[in-house]
Amino acid sequence: MLSRGLVFELPVPREALATVCENIANLEHYISRAVALGLLEVSHDQALRVPRILPVQLPKDGEVLHKQAAEVLYRLWWEEAETRIEEQQLEIHRLALLGKVDKIALEIAGKLASYWKSQSRFREAVQLCKSTLEIAEDYLVLHQLARSEQALGEVSKAQDHYQKALDQCPAKDEKEKAAIIHNFGYLKADRGEIEAAIALYQQSLAITEQIGDVQGKATTLHEMGRLKANRGEIEEATALYEQSLAITEPIGDVETKAATLHNLGSLKADRGEIKEALIFYKQSLVITEQIGNVQGQAATLHQLGILKANSGEIKEAIALYERSLALKEQIGDIGGQAVTLQQLGILKANSGEIKEAIALYKQSFAITEQIGDVQGQAMTLWCLGHIAEQQGDYNQALDYLQPALEILQRIQSPDAEKVRQMVARVQGLIRNS
Repeated sequence: MLSRGLVFELPVPREALATVCENIANLEHYISRAVALGLLEVSHDQALRVPRILPVQLPKDGEVLHKQAAEVLYRLWWEEAETRIEEQQLEIHRLALLGKVDKIALEIAGKLASYWKSQSRFREAVQLCKSTLEIAEDYLVLHQLARSEQALGEVSKAQDHYQKALDQCPAKDEKEKAAIIHNFGYLKADRGEIEAAIALYQQSLAITEQIGDVQGKATTLHEMGRLKANRGEIEEATALYEQSLAITEPIGDVETKAATLHNLGSLKADRGEIKEALIFYKQSLVITEQIGNVQGQAATLHQLGILKANSGEIKEAIALYERSLALKEQIGDIGGQAVTLQQLGILKANSGEIKEAIALYKQSFAITEQIGDVQGQAMTLWCLGHIAEQQGDYNQALDYLQPALEILQRIQSPDAEKVRQMVARVQGLIRNS
């Protein structure tokens, strides 16, 4: 009995121990005897566990035993439980992997990875998905893997896994298909493939409208607004964000609501409406702190840093950027780190700390290059070009500015014209020198 009970790492209900010891006669007597002798640990809720110091080993039929254990705990702790505890879910998943119970392992992994993604626990989600996919492939787990890989800057892997998830997604699961297409569009947008991103968002939107998935529709409207904002189409962006917000508030989708409030804050800040921007950012920050969305908190702290920097409150700006950077490092959000490093570089450059600024810009550029964030690359090259021009190194300035211009024109950024004028000015200085 003690040997078979070793299959469980956590204390389990008596019924679970009885299930893996079903062929042992007089089991209840042995359980009571073992408890009396201290050979079974008893928790406050009467759950039982075999102490690891006992000189017993798991029997040789390990896979069968793990399968039995996974199935009984799945019923007790997943199907019949009023509340689901993460530690217990991981125990079911561990047993399902060892017992090769694909269905249980895939279901637990898909749900848990989705939750961890919302909590910015990207590395844990990736590890969980990878271990599960070793025993069976599944479009839901592939989708969750791609989402966390994207957040960690593993763009090529994420792209492959989105495509696999899409290829394997059954036609009947239209809601998941729309979500995969939406997130694939988000990846394309970050890579500067704007037309491809728009096409994917429109496909996703068509499906969510057809099946009445209002939450999915709100999320896609939000991302289409982000694309419009990046292209300088402010009125269209605002309209899309407001449509998204009108949907998320009644259905209680606080995660999308927080992101939309954040982006409305950015639009207001771009238009110089600082008080309104602060209101939106603070509303967003309250929500992200409440739901434990570290990535959202970091993004909003970064934007508040920009507002402080623009108001000349440099110490406060640096403090906000450093808080943002620490959170991004904590969760492995390297794309976000690149953006904050660039802003810290701008502050250092404006303060005359040129060497520090260049070092920060180069750190930022290395990350954006690694993850394929072309817009981030362009903005950092622009900053480096500006420093080189100020230092009178006009050829070096052009080496930075020309590729920046090519990227910004390709992604139809409103900043392209400013960089074009800068290139023309530097070329003139070269001719006159």
